[in-house]
Amino acid sequence: MNDFSLKPIAAFANNQGAVILRRFIKKISNNQRLKTWNKKLSAYLEFKTKELWQKFQALSTFKQILFLTLAYLAISNKVTLNIGEDKQLKGNEMVKISSAALHSPTFEGNRTDLVPGPAQNFDYIFNILPTDDENTIAKKKYIKRFHKVARQEMKKFGIPASVKMAQALLESGAGGSKLAAQNNNHFGIKCFSNKCTKGHCSNFHDDHHKDFFRIYNTSWDSWRAHSRFLSSDRYNHLKKHKNDYKKWAFGLKEAGYATDKNYPNKLIKIIEDYNLYSLDI
Repeated sequence: MNDFSLKPIAAFANNQGAVILRRFIKKISNNQRLKTWNKKLSAYLEFKTKELWQKFQALSTFKQILFLTLAYLAISNKVTLNIGEDKQLKGNEMVKISSAALHSPTFEGNRTDLVPGPAQNFDYIFNILPTDDENTIAKKKYIKRFHKVARQEMKKFGIPASVKMAQALLESGAGGSKLAAQNNNHFGIKCFSNKCTKGHCSNFHDDHHKDFFRIYNTSWDSWRAHSRFLSSDRYNHLKKHKNDYKKWAFGLKEAGYATDKNYPNKLIKIIEDYNLYSLDI
């Protein structure tokens, strides 16, 4: 007997297996219970699809956009949804959405896109990416360091946290300027007193070689002094703009905060580049 003699047996086994498989498939396809179950399942899915579609159409345009946005983020694994009584978004960190954020699609007329907030943390703002350059990394580290202070000052004095943060980033070079390092002065606040005591201020060249800038014991003292400075008669009227960071930016320039003609646009760019408007919610 040679190897070729095994082929008919193998072919027979293969044919028998195919016949048995075909009979089994036919028996299943002719099973009345399975057919009935399949029809019921199809009808149920069709009914639920129509029901969900009707509910979706009944929603307002904003809620439809919000639903589709959250659905996209969930599908793309950017966030995991856990809808309960306090509606939550879960990503790298938990982000709670307030009722105000769910019902208002804009931020005082400035932004029409949706952002998470108000968050218990703001990692999505200062999360460092592999593509970030040194300048961006420095800014994000600064935001991480002072974002809680910015929000506390906003609650106490009514100055948008986004505006204060943008001013601090711009004025202090994200905390890297000599004025910030040596004087703890993060907002370029000058001293106009004629009776300065030792350690009250120091000379830094700015618009004039005799410009003197305040010295603060801590960085936090600088942030608080800035809040009080913007609460003075010269700037206090800007609080009527509430969280409208664009009006604040141009208002500061008009009130004489800075001599740079492009100062408002610089603030607005920083706010929008780093999503700082989220801090205002």
